[in-house]
Amino acid sequence: EAEKEFKCILCGECFGQQPSLARHQKHHAGERAFICAECGKAFSLKHNLIIHQRIHTGERPYQCGVCQKSFSLKQNLLTHQRIHSGEKPFSCQRCGKCFREQRFLLNHQRTHAEDRPGTAAECGKRFRLKINLIIHQRSHAKEGPYECTMCEISFTDKSRLDLHQSIHIKDRAFGAKCNLCKKIFSCSSSLQRHLRTHSGDRPYCCTACQKCFTRKTHLLRHEKIH
Repeated sequence: EAEKEFKCILCGECFGQQPSLARHQKHHAGERAFICAECGKAFSLKHNLIIHQRIHTGERPYQCGVCQKSFSLKQNLLTHQRIHSGEKPFSCQRCGKCFREQRFLLNHQRTHAEDRPGTAAECGKRFRLKINLIIHQRSHAKEGPYECTMCEISFTDKSRLDLHQSIHIKDRAFGAKCNLCKKIFSCSSSLQRHLRTHSGDRPYCCTACQKCFTRKTHLLRHEKIH
């Protein structure tokens, strides 16, 4: 009789041809033939049942050669051995810091959440949407000489303006471009305000002295002198 080299890993039955094995294995689809005598949990592979039974027997066949600590799973032993070897295969793409286990990396990456542009520099309050951050920052903004060209918020010192403008950086790559000077803006409304510098249009006029301005914020600042 010809040797049957194709063995079913589920039940151990052997077959002389691969198609015969494939047909046979269809009968196992969804079948969990290996049942734990202790708790009744069923498994489709005998190997998985053996691993599971170590929960009940307390068997820990994988031992660390350095500290003699034992483990029920080989993967747990390999992870443990990194303590002794110093191996840290999981690295943070943001800062380059490395970790022994992936779960430690995931916990670390949460510390970078505050670096996102959704945090108000003045009070630390965080926002999920950038537009909500911009609206909130107006509550901190004071009349000052440093004005954001993207959204017209003004600041008393340049460092705060620079920090604020970082929230617009990503948008500029996909924004609207002025055909006259090629300057890029995050949205069409900012572009429209900018175009007034080329056209000379000044739609915001002071009712007291009739002086006109290209931006509403400039008008409001001017009106304080009256």
